[in-house]
Amino acid sequence: MSKRIIIANWKMNPETKEEAHDRAKLISQASDGLSKTEVVLCPPFPFIETVSQFKSFTLGAQDLSSEVEGAFTGEVSAYELLDMGVKVVLVGHSERRARGDSDDIVAKKLLIAIKSSLRPVLCVGESVRDEAGEYFSFIIKQLEGALDKIPKKNLGKLMIAYEPVWAIGESPTGPATPAQCYEMSVYIRRVLSKMIGTEQAISLSILYGGSVDKKNAQFFLSDGGVQGLLIGRESLTKSFLDLLKQ
Repeated sequence: MSKRIIIANWKMNPETKEEAHDRAKLISQASDGLSKTEVVLCPPFPFIETVSQFKSFTLGAQDLSSEVEGAFTGEVSAYELLDMGVKVVLVGHSERRARGDSDDIVAKKLLIAIKSSLRPVLCVGESVRDEAGEYFSFIIKQLEGALDKIPKKNLGKLMIAYEPVWAIGESPTGPATPAQCYEMSVYIRRVLSKMIGTEQAISLSILYGGSVDKKNAQFFLSDGGVQGLLIGRESLTKSFLDLLKQ
């Protein structure tokens, strides 16, 4: 965990490969020379090849198929991603879960990513933060559902992204605080310690994603107990370039 990790998730943006090229070029220029930060760019599938020419950031993907190969229309396999130069892949993002990715599907995707030597970012996060603390059980269920069948020896490159769904989007119910982030990062590491052992749990990077912007990014990094950030819409703005230099 010597470097902080900043992941830009462009989601279904921008509209053209020319825009993707120009935005990626700016991120590449801003990433060049950042010795203490690894920048990961996850563009839409059609633009992966377009942005792959830039080498100052790590190339990532927003998702992968739960199948290795075969007649699965519209799917993109781990090995196809590898062939395009992808190194990192998001697994179980809240928006994919909302569109039908069950815990079983997330587990299959995670296992395929690990077996193919991609570096997976497992996304977990509760929809509601209730006063009774039931959201802790929700996080345990997601972690156990994804990791239960994966050999501990294969989890060395795994990253966990905590993304509270209630804090995500243009109109979140309220932004999470660094204190809430810290509470959950400690809790996630405690759960992982019981599942995969303390040594491995300590070595894994935990990221935060949830309405991160230039103004609050440094607070999450300094006070949130995390080693990096998963950034959505802000990664498409000029402010993201300034955020990288903080």
